[in-house]
Amino acid sequence: MQREVRFNDLFNATFETILANRTATLLFLAVTVPIGGASVALLDTVSGNPAELFSGTLRSFGTAAGIVAVILLGMVTQYWLTMAMLRRSLHADFDRLLPYLGISLLSISGVTLGIVLLVIPGLILATRWVLVTPLVLDRETPAMDSFVESWERTQSSAWSIFGVFVVLVVLYLIPNGMSQFLTDRLNGNARIAGWLIESLISQIWTIVSIGISVGAYRLLGDSTRELEEVFA
Repeated sequence: MQREVRFNDLFNATFETILANRTATLLFLAVTVPIGGASVALLDTVSGNPAELFSGTLRSFGTAAGIVAVILLGMVTQYWLTMAMLRRSLHADFDRLLPYLGISLLSISGVTLGIVLLVIPGLILATRWVLVTPLVLDRETPAMDSFVESWERTQSSAWSIFGVFVVLVVLYLIPNGMSQFLTDRLNGNARIAGWLIESLISQIWTIVSIGISVGAYRLLGDSTRELEEVFA
């Protein structure tokens, strides 16, 4: 029988998941906020941008290499945090890192393409693929099978998941917009504080989005598998 999750249940499960992994989330922020601040700085075109230390081709190469490095480091830390939340442990092996990277790139590309084209398809994919990452990491489901399984499991709960996403995205966009507005008006060393604030808000959203994914995965778990584990 397919499970169904309500809005309140998923909303509460998201933050219960995060609070239950406080140490992991704090370590994640300690590592990713400075890295994220560097990425904001690299993308900043206003005076004071570290990329302005370069010139011409060297500047373009240095900026591009820096952004790629930041993205890869970000994905590795997100992998670790997701594993920590799934296993309730700070120890996370990296034997599923490559499948995780592949599935993340596929899902991000699909959602982004859907949003760019008509917006609505991207939101639908983000909702129905919310379980993809936990399925690949926790159950070691084959990458492509995880898309199908996530789609099937979320069928009865799509509106609840979508509602939680919308509420939390709005709560993220407000402080994010305010921090960008503030950063644009800062100069010199004060601008560094703006970059770090932007990064902090962005990384908090990353934690929340992982919390939604793991929380939904636990609520929409495989009852058959749970019975097998009980009687094993």
